[in-house]
Amino acid sequence: GGGETMEVTEENVRKVKAQKRASPSTKRGAVGPKIYNVTTFAGIGYAGDEDGRSKIASFYHPTSLCIGPDGTMYIADGIANRIRILDPQGRSVGTLAGEQGHLHSHLDLEGEDKEHRPRGDILEALDQPEHDCLRDGDAMTARFNMPQGIAVNSQGHVFVADSRNSLIRRIVPRTILGLQGFHKVSIFAGNNKEGKFPRRSNQTHPLNAPMDVAIDKDDNVYVADTYTSQIRKFDKFGNE
Repeated sequence: GGGETMEVTEENVRKVKAQKRASPSTKRGAVGPKIYNVTTFAGIGYAGDEDGRSKIASFYHPTSLCIGPDGTMYIADGIANRIRILDPQGRSVGTLAGEQGHLHSHLDLEGEDKEHRPRGDILEALDQPEHDCLRDGDAMTARFNMPQGIAVNSQGHVFVADSRNSLIRRIVPRTILGLQGFHKVSIFAGNNKEGKFPRRSNQTHPLNAPMDVAIDKDDNVYVADTYTSQIRKFDKFGNE
């Protein structure tokens, strides 16, 4: 709001703020054209996956971001395969979900699975089975495969377009004895590696490399399902 927008670049989150200034060619008090001030909001400027103070934390190809009800920023960190968070004041970057060190897996030109890890400015390719890139459960050990779009509903549940897994994942806080515990990651839409869809939903059609997700005021979930060339709609319970 207030003329501010956020953008993600290769390794940074940047803020674009519109400002107004008086035009010397107009009468006193008149407002001239807007100028825009671009600053780096978070990220040290080279690839990595380190948490910490926003100006020294690192990202690895952040692809999307959104702002939650409390002002927290949620960032889909694509090659890092993690969901990062930035406090409302922009001071500190943390990890909401995604196992640290488990970076983007892809098929190379020969069809062999590889994993990319940063080593300084060098990408080092390591063997990585594709099926190891999907794991639900505790947020800190969960695995994603190139998360792209991200959105938050009215309850603070985070939805992620997990593109290479062809899934929409949901991250919700778990409450233990009335206290908030660790977050839990689960499949909200799409089928798992055994071909099963989420329980208690009527889903029958798989997703295919979804790239973005959005949520309306009624918590319906909309998915840009790239390779089916469709916009899919799910209610808050996962029914299509």
